[in-house]
Amino acid sequence: MPTSSIEYPSEDERYLHRDLGMATHSIVHFEPVDANLDELLASVGRGLAHLDHEVDAIGPLGYDTECGDFGFEGRLEECACFDEAGKKGADWGAIAVRIAPPEPGDYVYSYFWRVESATCIGLEIPSGAIWFENDDWPKVAWLRSFLPSFVSATSTRASAYDNTRTEMFGALDVPTMLDRLKNGDLLNSAPISHYTIQTNLIPMTKIQSTVNEHALPRMNFSVSTTGYYVLDNLH
Repeated sequence: MPTSSIEYPSEDERYLHRDLGMATHSIVHFEPVDANLDELLASVGRGLAHLDHEVDAIGPLGYDTECGDFGFEGRLEECACFDEAGKKGADWGAIAVRIAPPEPGDYVYSYFWRVESATCIGLEIPSGAIWFENDDWPKVAWLRSFLPSFVSATSTRASAYDNTRTEMFGALDVPTMLDRLKNGDLLNSAPISHYTIQTNLIPMTKIQSTVNEHALPRMNFSVSTTGYYVLDNLH
């Protein structure tokens, strides 16, 4: 969970703390969406229903009264699904949802909070959720399925996962991301990356020519059935 000066009240909750200075944890940024928190969480639940995963815990996000930092408050409650999380989140106003990949994958943490009339979204992904494998899932295959499904369920215009993102609770600047795509910087600047962009934001001919000109050999390019370009080098 995000770094802050909030005190963790018990041994059971202490392990939830995440040091964002460690390279083993990465952040996915999204553009905020115009949706209520409970509606958005219900949509995410439907969008991930086909994917092998479990929701097992939730916690409130809030402000540290001493320093004013926004982050995880330290309380943890059991939770079985995104619908249940949405009902609790509607009361809390900001929520963290813990998602368990298949064994032996490590937990993924999803964050939802309100800023004015929009709902902001974030994901924290440890290395143990990227590189695990089992009989059903080859290495990185689960994450490459999870990220497009999650993005599509939120209906956000774009997401970005790369090693330049260290701010936990930040919004994605989509115009800047598109500029970085067009000049080629987005396609060759990060050793581990995953980007999704709604197909109505840039013509197929433009993105294909940009990929052909600038992408490194390891960069995959595809178009999802849900209307997103997907660019990643997770393999």
